[in-house]
Amino acid sequence: MIIYKITNKIYIGQTTGDLIKRWKAHIRASKKIKFPLYNAIKKYKLKNFNIGVIDICYNIDELNAKERYWIKFYNSINNGYNCRNGGYLNSLLSYKTKQKISKALKGNKNGKNQITSLDIIKKRLKNKFGDIIKIKDSSYKGVTIPAIFIDKKYGEFKGLFGNIIRYKYGHRKRIKKFKKPRKIDPKEINKKFKKNRNEIRLIESSYKGMLSKAKFIDKDFGIFSAYAVNVIHHNTGHIKRAVINREITKIKKGRYNAKKFDIIN
Repeated sequence: MIIYKITNKIYIGQTTGDLIKRWKAHIRASKKIKFPLYNAIKKYKLKNFNIGVIDICYNIDELNAKERYWIKFYNSINNGYNCRNGGYLNSLLSYKTKQKISKALKGNKNGKNQITSLDIIKKRLKNKFGDIIKIKDSSYKGVTIPAIFIDKKYGEFKGLFGNIIRYKYGHRKRIKKFKKPRKIDPKEINKKFKKNRNEIRLIESSYKGMLSKAKFIDKDFGIFSAYAVNVIHHNTGHIKRAVINREITKIKKGRYNAKKFDIIN
């Protein structure tokens, strides 16, 4: 999670993902959306802009607070391209606004409708699950927006159509029925950590199974909670270590192009 600065005048932004991908998203949007930053990109061309990291954050609240701080610090509403005071991540947008943004960024490829017909959705659900899972008609706004589904036995749940079809995602009670937590001796887990990831230890009393949350200790950053399976098999760790490792990896791999991107310390 980072705060970034785009220079020409000044634009302050935030992202929970990759900086370069965020910059490319701005470039794509500049071709279709009227906005001070995007108007400037079209007018002055990309070669006159630099983008760089000015702050690193470890949660959403800190990200929002620091975006507001840096916008005020640079006075980028009056002297730059920002239009608002910032700190709006996770703010509520109307469905109509989301659709406009989605259409502008994705376009309508080959003239095809982006919203799959409800009849097709129902047919695919029936072919896959029979009468076990059905969709609530009034909740369906498109395949990329969560809708309400009805499990014959367990009732309503919310999810994306793609996840339900591809990964058999469904009601939590049905998932738990078929995915019983697998337990491994916590002492064996700590032996594995000692051998492969010496910076992490499992708090054994918190361990209830691979698919349950447990507490771990990072020797540099302290206690954190996570699903045991993610820490043990997928190398999840403390968020502060993850952010630092991600930025170091990007620099080592040369993913920051020195000609286009300035890394600001």
